[in-house]
Amino acid sequence: MVGFKNIILGIAIAIVFVLAAGYGISVFYEEPDYGKFCGDAYAPHPFEASPAFGKPVPAYESCKNITPDFTSKYNQCSKEEGLAVPVYENVSGCQIDVRCDPCQKQYNDARKRYSRNIFIITAVVGILGIAAGAILFGVEAVGAGLMGGGLLTILYGNIRYWEFFDKVMKFVILLAGLIILIGIGYWINRRRKE
Repeated sequence: MVGFKNIILGIAIAIVFVLAAGYGISVFYEEPDYGKFCGDAYAPHPFEASPAFGKPVPAYESCKNITPDFTSKYNQCSKEEGLAVPVYENVSGCQIDVRCDPCQKQYNDARKRYSRNIFIITAVVGILGIAAGAILFGVEAVGAGLMGGGLLTILYGNIRYWEFFDKVMKFVILLAGLIILIGIGYWINRRRKE
């Protein structure tokens, strides 16, 4: 029978395992930084937002008469996954155009590659943790903790990349995970009976 202390120890090992895996990955594999892709892409409005600073603020009504509707340009930029950047006229401070900066798409592509790599790394680390817990450690709390930590690490990687999977791939991953866990459970319980 597993005691309360062993349950707490197993949970603690699982939590520290996934935290160590996540932190270790972040130390050696840096996440894409939005500022490096789009840091200065969004040009500030040429005038301060408040007249309290002594700077003129263009009135919405005065800009409305000379500023066309840029909705189609914003929509087109959104379809291209770019960053829509308003362009202002220096004298009046009114918006005169929209520039579509590709930095947003470049950042999203880098984030997708990073998340895919995190998914692969955490799957390997998680499987190694589960295998170590199931095979190597006879102390039940340690084995269960390593297995739980491996499972949580795999879950972390899946969560990071989940938004990029299509529906079929999501189903395949969940089904494969279920089959693997059932197999491990069957193998562990069969080994105990022997």
